[in-house]
Amino acid sequence: MAYISAFFEKNIIIVLFVYGLSFFAIASAVLLSLRPLAKIGLSAAALYLTLFSIIHGTAEWIEMYGQYKLTLSGLNISETADFSRIMLMVVSFYFLFLFGLELTIQTTARKTKMSVFALTTAIFLLFSIYIISIGILKTNIKEAESVSRYLMAFPSTVLAGIGFYRFSLKNHVPVLTEDYKWYFKNISYAFILYGIFGGLIGPKSSSALTAFINQDLFFEYTGIPVEAIRASAILFVSYCIVMALPLNIVARILGNLIVASAMVLVVGFASYINFSLIHKSYSKILKLTSENKDFSYLQNSFDHLSNLIDNPVINKNIKTHEPLLKEYIKDFESVLDTVKNMEHNDAKEIELISQISALSQPIVQGEPANIDAESLNRLKSIIIEINTMHAEEIKEYMGKVRETFNNARQVIFVIFAASILGTVFIGYNEARLIIRPINKLRIGTRKVAEGDLEHRIDIHTADEFQQHGRKTA
Repeated sequence: MAYISAFFEKNIIIVLFVYGLSFFAIASAVLLSLRPLAKIGLSAAALYLTLFSIIHGTAEWIEMYGQYKLTLSGLNISETADFSRIMLMVVSFYFLFLFGLELTIQTTARKTKMSVFALTTAIFLLFSIYIISIGILKTNIKEAESVSRYLMAFPSTVLAGIGFYRFSLKNHVPVLTEDYKWYFKNISYAFILYGIFGGLIGPKSSSALTAFINQDLFFEYTGIPVEAIRASAILFVSYCIVMALPLNIVARILGNLIVASAMVLVVGFASYINFSLIHKSYSKILKLTSENKDFSYLQNSFDHLSNLIDNPVINKNIKTHEPLLKEYIKDFESVLDTVKNMEHNDAKEIELISQISALSQPIVQGEPANIDAESLNRLKSIIIEINTMHAEEIKEYMGKVRETFNNARQVIFVIFAASILGTVFIGYNEARLIIRPINKLRIGTRKVAEGDLEHRIDIHTADEFQQHGRKTA
């Protein structure tokens, strides 16, 4: 479990990339099916689902960018960008709520529907004002996100799940594919699951139950980030929607090519991130190694100088060795200036250099006799400490490089395995949606040609094969 947790934690950017991509796949499938969906009264629902998918996919990719920036540069995105992400998420869930409402009350009178939609909009605006006030007045982004997930995400996803389930009970086989009921029922379950993990299990804050049920605790006990479960649920939803909706043959073939291209893109993106991290760690190693040479030289210079100062024989005849002492002091001062002029980002390192500079003032000023033994020993221990610290940092970053290389290999292996499974799956779907209907048409046309005019070619793929089958029959 620890291995899986570490893998997800290192590759959360890829998870969020696939997460956002799944929403855009849903939007594309719905947009390509608008005309047949309008025939069964789903034009408004299709519009709401499209808007939800595009806006929410954008919000997830903003979060992906935030993780990308944090991973590669150690910086968080601005509060404005983070709050914009939350507002996009809120707006997207409003459209999802309208989508679920549209499916649930589709047969209701127009006047009643307008009243329900007006009430929903008013509630949404109140929620939005409340969430905005939390974000602006309290300047607590996590608080705003937790509230928005409880007030908007959970109710809208559950309503959408109910809407999909109710729609699956209706008969629309001439327009939708023959298995659409199975797909829509599974979408309803996936949406409710998504609502639980996307609405109830959010960032930890003081709102609602997030102190007891939040994504940090979930990861601690399961080792799986909530984003991975959300992404899996939406990836499954996108697949079911693509398979259920009336897409033409060209769109389905193009969709398979896009999926294959997306796999290559994910491999490229994952490789870019991992090799960027390797480059960053390696650059840090080079910098630390270069600095370590100067610190080692500082330690050697100080050792020579302290040995000279501590030597009782030399102290008795200091004037004789004064030229050598001055040379050692000059050498020590030079390397100390080099060390001080380096670019230092570590607070502890800056503090240690400051202590070295302060303690070595009597030596640099040419008065080594004025430094007491305790200060000399303290100076020596600090120089040793900073050298040890650099050696440990080099070892740490070398470990990071090895870990990143291993992670890159693991990611490529996982995506390669997924690509093989995906290819088999695509092949199966191609056979089911294209090759099987062609065989039905071939057998049917042969029987009709042989005089069996009662034969009916039963094709329910909601595409050109279905239309051709009707004409032939």
